[in-house]
Amino acid sequence: MSNYNKIIPTLAGSNLLVEAIKSKKPLIFTRIALGDGTLIESESIESLTALKHPMAQNTVQAINSRGNGEIDVVATISNASVTSGFYARELGVFAKVGDTGTEKLFAYTNAGAQASYTPAGTSLDEKLITVTFYIGNDVNVQINLNSQLYITQAALDTHNSATNAHQAAFDKKLDVSSRQYAKSITKHNQGLQVTKGDNSQEIINFITTNYDDSDINKVLNLGTLKGLLGQGAIIASKLTNNGGFVKFANGFTIQWGIGGQDNVTKTEVTFPIRFTTLFIANAIDAYWSGSDTPRYFANSANESNNTKAVFVASDRYAASYYWFALGMA
Repeated sequence: MSNYNKIIPTLAGSNLLVEAIKSKKPLIFTRIALGDGTLIESESIESLTALKHPMAQNTVQAINSRGNGEIDVVATISNASVTSGFYARELGVFAKVGDTGTEKLFAYTNAGAQASYTPAGTSLDEKLITVTFYIGNDVNVQINLNSQLYITQAALDTHNSATNAHQAAFDKKLDVSSRQYAKSITKHNQGLQVTKGDNSQEIINFITTNYDDSDINKVLNLGTLKGLLGQGAIIASKLTNNGGFVKFANGFTIQWGIGGQDNVTKTEVTFPIRFTTLFIANAIDAYWSGSDTPRYFANSANESNNTKAVFVASDRYAASYYWFALGMA
């Protein structure tokens, strides 16, 4: 930032102050401008009516009272529209009396050789400028706010980090004491429990313990599901007439099929899946008509095991039989 000399009211500025007091109209600070003009030694600041070579400007965005008739005039000037870099030697504050008054150069200063360089707008450079004036207590001071005013990055960061930024807007848009506001959401054995702004509670029900629940969009809770599996829900099966099986969740398994061979009394069958424990295996005559003597088949327990069953027929003409076996798998 340039090291400016004391800012001096121009003759036009002094006249604006007198006019504001006499007319009781507000003194309106309109803008602050920067330029790279150079004062010659014999040149009087009081007689200036404009910057010698203006380069950048912005409207005044704040007037802060310091008390005892002093005010701070604040503006932020950016190089966003600057196409060529310059040394910000001169600074001017502009004002007018009343809304219809003519804008004039109110005060001026020049940094001379102590001016800082402002680059072109290819890289953003912002200057927060505060100019202090003593105007007394008899003048009504105002500013005209421009919708294109912007803030500095530092001011924006401070705003964003504030815990109450836009709190009034939030409070206006959202009534935290209403039923439309969710104060908290917690787990519930039927789904989720929502506590609302008025402290009423609602259960969002998507979990059921009823296996026969008609709402197919609900899910069974784990306890119910485990219970159903423990009661024997089928977890694997092969439903064919020969070499079929059904295995339940607790391991209990039923297997079945067709076996036998002509002119042989002892035959064996291989189970579709291996038992870990074989409880029983048995077979019945597949072709008994009911008029002749039925054949029977005995399980050869000492030969049967977890992978096969061995059956002995009552005679060699018992060529075919249906078998089944029970056990754990």
